[in-house]
Amino acid sequence: MMFRFFLNALFLTLPMALLAQQTVRGTITDKDSKQAIPFANILLKDSNPPIGTTSDENGKFTLSDVPIGKQTLVLSFLGYETFTLPNINVTAGKEVVLEINLVENFAALDEVVIVAEKRKEITVNEFVTVSARTLNPEQANLYAASIGDPARQVQNFAGVTGGGDDLNNEIVIRGNSPNTLLWRLEGVEVPNPNHFTRLTGGSVSMLSANVLAKTDFFTSAFPAEYGNGIAGVFDLRFRKGNNQKRETTIDVGVLGLGFSTEGYFSKKSKASYLVNYRYSTLGILEKLGLNLTDGFNPTFQDLNYNINLPTTKFGTFNLYGLLGKNKSNSSETEDENINGNPSTDNFTNKTESDESTFITGLGHRVFIKDQTYLKTNITYSSNDAKKNDVFQNSGVVGPLESESFDSKSEAFRLSSFINHKFNSKHTLRSGFTLSHLKEKNTLSFTDKNDDGTLSTSKDEINGTANVFQSYVQWKYRMTENFTLNSGLHFLHFGKTNSSAIEPRLGLNYKLNNVHSLSFGAGLHSRAEQLPLYLTKDATNTNFLNTNLKLSKALHYVVGYNWRINKNTLFKAETYYQHLFDIPVDNSGETGYNAINAQSFDIFEIAETPLTNDGKGRNYGIEFTLERFLNKGFYYLSTLSLYDSKYKVGNGNYLNTRFNGNYVFNLLSGKDFAVGTKGNKTFGINAKFVLAGGQRFTGIDEAASIAGQTEVFSTTPFTEKVKAYYRFDLGINYQWNKTKTTHNLSLNIQNITSRINTTELDYFFDEVTNRIVTIKSEQNGLIPVLKYSINF
Repeated sequence: MMFRFFLNALFLTLPMALLAQQTVRGTITDKDSKQAIPFANILLKDSNPPIGTTSDENGKFTLSDVPIGKQTLVLSFLGYETFTLPNINVTAGKEVVLEINLVENFAALDEVVIVAEKRKEITVNEFVTVSARTLNPEQANLYAASIGDPARQVQNFAGVTGGGDDLNNEIVIRGNSPNTLLWRLEGVEVPNPNHFTRLTGGSVSMLSANVLAKTDFFTSAFPAEYGNGIAGVFDLRFRKGNNQKRETTIDVGVLGLGFSTEGYFSKKSKASYLVNYRYSTLGILEKLGLNLTDGFNPTFQDLNYNINLPTTKFGTFNLYGLLGKNKSNSSETEDENINGNPSTDNFTNKTESDESTFITGLGHRVFIKDQTYLKTNITYSSNDAKKNDVFQNSGVVGPLESESFDSKSEAFRLSSFINHKFNSKHTLRSGFTLSHLKEKNTLSFTDKNDDGTLSTSKDEINGTANVFQSYVQWKYRMTENFTLNSGLHFLHFGKTNSSAIEPRLGLNYKLNNVHSLSFGAGLHSRAEQLPLYLTKDATNTNFLNTNLKLSKALHYVVGYNWRINKNTLFKAETYYQHLFDIPVDNSGETGYNAINAQSFDIFEIAETPLTNDGKGRNYGIEFTLERFLNKGFYYLSTLSLYDSKYKVGNGNYLNTRFNGNYVFNLLSGKDFAVGTKGNKTFGINAKFVLAGGQRFTGIDEAASIAGQTEVFSTTPFTEKVKAYYRFDLGINYQWNKTKTTHNLSLNIQNITSRINTTELDYFFDEVTNRIVTIKSEQNGLIPVLKYSINF
């Protein structure tokens, strides 16, 4: 009722005249050198009378009076490939500000022949050859149930799946652990930017689609500048705020209340700011004294910002950052077992969790001379987690048993590279990253003694380490149809004094304008999470794992692209990955293996020496058929068939935790122009996913019956949960008023309300002496309603 009243009151205050045009402006640069391209031609396709302009000496252009709706720009300049930018969403509430990169022709042309070509699969990074995909912020509302979360969006791509949990946006790439994904923001490694997690997955992204620019996502054989990652790379970027107009976006929805603002500091300056803040709806209701959850109350808030400060002589500076905080409180009372019989182990468990992530950085880019620029970043990041569990037998008054965990991870990083474009054939980039890592972990127990008194014990894992990385990569366009990307990456981990030199290679060959082949290969290494190397022996004097090598993986990829028509692409990739030098517990006491690590708890292997005897192999084939958004219609279909195995020492290859064997995605959507004035759009999107279930270590029923307690199989990951499938539906309605754009969306996750199972749903029942399946804690149908206004 309050929400409806708010909408009615808001609409009554808005002018009703329709604004039929908006401004589209931007900057045009060379893709390799980032040098501005002056006097390029910009034409609004199918405009009558024609709407067009040219860029000024700084590569900037402005198109006024552009009609509202999906528009297409055609850009051309002598000596460069003509570029078509389709599906630009022009609305009344916000100016469209673009950064466009043009690719220089292999040889200079005497004249320009405009042949519009839609190349939406081209990545932001110019050194990419294979296994990469660009994520456009506008896809935040395009894919059903993605709810503006970039992690959920990439789960629709070939080779990517979630962790089999409806509430978790874990990213599993080609059977690799989510721990081995490299997250980057503005070109620098950062912690996992998700709420309610420490290392993998998370329930809600801390990043807003309102601040993100085009982003690259890699699934294998990535270029030499990316290091300290094995599975893939999520290379996130913030966009610049509007430096000519102040604009605001307000979001109200099930997830939270958001406020985004951008604009200029002074009209005499080209500097801009962009800030987005969000507070969870459950947190707001809690402040009002309302609790809509049963025994579990999660709240969160996050802040994203990017301040862009260009200067006339000293280049461009940008101050950017991310802050995320989340809390959860839960209370659970166990007073009967699953069969309704009274339990002898009745207890009450109260859990309090408090986590925060902070990332801030100062970036600088300056042109040293034509075709050469230097980019530098200085960053600080921290990840704090506090968790407290209190246990008490039901009805018993007395001292409480408890377990508390307090962790803080910090990283200081200096990163810099220089990029030089020699000509249309050769581009070279070289850089380095120096990281200082700091870790502090404390685990405390309060246990009840036989005499009823309490005793407290404490384990601590603290320490620091330095990481040095450097690289050089070269892009060579041998011919107009053949491109070579090659490079070397060097990684040195100071804590173990271990190093790796990693060659990288990528080839792309265009057979013609329709068919192309690609190949990628490379060695990739990674230092595991720092606490793994800080464990000590029973005397707490000697480090146990400082003799470990870096984890490594060899990637090989072959790809084929078939551009069926200007809007439709078919893509196939086959790959093989050999993982080696993986840290494992070779004694068999804990069964720890970094390949299967999911939510890593260092205290599980305290006082346990590890070795580099772990090996693994991932191989598979992937197919993608995609129709890019055109005339309001799109579809995306992917099929991934894969096998993921590991072994310890000279043992047999076994299934990894993440070996689901197959993933199938089918997405489609259509936008419809409604209303007589052309100012309204109605869109509907649907998604279906079918994936093989993750593996888990089965329960030995005979041994459990004999011992009257749950006994797990000695062979890990022998069992597999049922296949995971889900239908999602998204509905979106957008309308434009005078200087405002309104958007109302409803995303329904799991519209059939299927309850998918997880490994936690199976356990041994001591009363019936059998293995049983309980009702999963996963959610059924989840509706996410959101209203936003731009002005």
